[in-house]
Amino acid sequence: MTAPRTPRDRVPYSAIVDRPALVLPDDARMVVWTIVNV
Repeated sequence: MTAPRTPRDRVPYSAIVDRPALVLPDDARMVVWTIVNV
């Protein structure tokens, strides 16, 4: 059995200021994200 991986091991780090801007369709300004936890 292997040790659990930390988030830094799963994805490379990128600073928030280095990421591209989030562009939403139709110039929307709000995102609604529904998450179902079962």
